[in-house]
Amino acid sequence: MTSWTARLLGDPALLREKILEEAAEVCEAETRSHLTWELADLLYHAMVLMENRGIGIREIEAELRGRHR
Repeated sequence: MTSWTARLLGDPALLREKILEEAAEVCEAETRSHLTWELADLLYHAMVLMENRGIGIREIEAELRGRHR
C-alpha cells in the first residue's frame, strides 16, 4: 500500500488538484474549528509540494521576511 504522501509526490496533477481543493475549502470555512481543519490540510499539501520542488521552510521564511522590508 502506498502512503498518501507518496501518492501525491508521484502525481503532480493530483497534488495541484488537492491544493486547489483545499484552498477553496479554506475560503468556505465558516467556523474557527473548520477553518483550522482546512488550513491544516492546505498546509500539509503545500508542504508536500515544497518537498516535491526541493523548497525548504527556510526559503519560505526568508521570502516572507524580505517582503516586509
